Amino acid sequence: MITVDLNKNDNKPLYVKVYESIKSDIESGRIAPLEKLPSKRALAEHLGVSVITIQNAYAQLIAEGYIRAEERRGFFAADLSQFIREKAGKQHSEPRLSESEEVKEEELLIDVSSVYGDIRQFPFSVWTNKMRYVISENYDKILNMVPNKGLWELRVAISNHLYKFRGIEVDPNLIYIGSGADYNYGMIVKLLGRDKVYAVEDPGYDNIRLTYKIEGVNTRFIALDEHGIRVDKLKDSDADIVHISPTHQYPTGISMPVKRRKELLEWAYEKEGRYIIEDDYDSEYRFEGRPLPTMQSIDPGGKVIYMNSFSKTIAPSLRICYLILPEKLAKEYDKMLGYFPCPVCSFEQYVLAEFIKDGHFERHINRMRRYYKQNKDEIYSLIRNSPLGKKSEIREELAGLHFTLKLKTDKSDAQLKEEARKRGLGISFISEFASEVNEEVNSLLMINYSVADIGEMKTVVDILSEIV
Repeated sequence: MITVDLNKNDNKPLYVKVYESIKSDIESGRIAPLEKLPSKRALAEHLGVSVITIQNAYAQLIAEGYIRAEERRGFFAADLSQFIREKAGKQHSEPRLSESEEVKEEELLIDVSSVYGDIRQFPFSVWTNKMRYVISENYDKILNMVPNKGLWELRVAISNHLYKFRGIEVDPNLIYIGSGADYNYGMIVKLLGRDKVYAVEDPGYDNIRLTYKIEGVNTRFIALDEHGIRVDKLKDSDADIVHISPTHQYPTGISMPVKRRKELLEWAYEKEGRYIIEDDYDSEYRFEGRPLPTMQSIDPGGKVIYMNSFSKTIAPSLRICYLILPEKLAKEYDKMLGYFPCPVCSFEQYVLAEFIKDGHFERHINRMRRYYKQNKDEIYSLIRNSPLGKKSEIREELAGLHFTLKLKTDKSDAQLKEEARKRGLGISFISEFASEVNEEVNSLLMINYSVADIGEMKTVVDILSEIV
């Protein structure tokens, strides 16, 4: 029976540990070519894990060609004997770094500074089935050139999803597929022009600032209050474009009320050439009531550029994002930038389109919303009933996968971060995302609760209690 060391403290999902162990055994010859593997249920019972863990590991091995499934017979190792021999013949001749040359990265036991979700909960088996379906049904299309806006099938799927989930009615012809949010930031600058002045939230997401800096545009940092970006400060600046995340601002977690949203729209309508970039970051994970209406959906004047991605809802490695442009800007985009090829391969777009079209994406979000809500409630209770509860205040928001803790301490943010790192904990503070550090952003700790289970979060709380 296959044996896997599941006790390694490497923070990897269980299915990945099983997958990597079996893959290594096949590559090394410990599992012989064409050898029959245990059934999913038998291996799950042997290792003391769930059947879905083994199913996900086997699905990945099948997708990569390390094993094959035969109906009514079971699973069998692929015949890699030729490559095993080649590897054995080379292993002594390949150059190896000396001990002094090896790069040793500092390993963290837990890192709650991440901005992404829990990929361990993703339905890999469903995604794998969609990959097989696309290969069998669209094999004659997946190597073709992709239209510059992206595949029509994906744009239609996104349009239908937005209507059901966010109440946005949008023509698929106004949707543009890109490769990650940073790509879209750059394309917006190319579209609107480097001669414009861009305003960003302060504190705000570093990658937005860095992209605008690299693009060579003038940038203004606009302070926030409890309702989001301050319109009075925006009016005092000479900004033409404002980039905001009204549903769940990063890093503060503020949700902008409708009154502030309408004030921003009025600012945009006051002058020709003004636009609002609505970065709908983390909007899918709102835990109380329905998702807030987007600014795009309440904008009759064509002043809002809407953008979103699948990095948090599916996986950070899926570099697919999209823009929704007002009709006037869409015409300008097609005229100025229509020659830019779509940077996302057709295979990934077809798979994602099928995943959305068949309702798997919506079901995944609904399931994850329940999962994250339970995690959040447990973690809040854990903090409040621990010594940390007396040394901090939870700044609770109704959306998103992270929250902030106001710590009652005389230690600096840098000192706390270093002490946490020495104990194997990765953390971030709001002050790291602000242009100027002041009392309002000091000692405000960000915690992404989606990357750790309740046992790991207990360790996080114990470490924070100790260093605070």
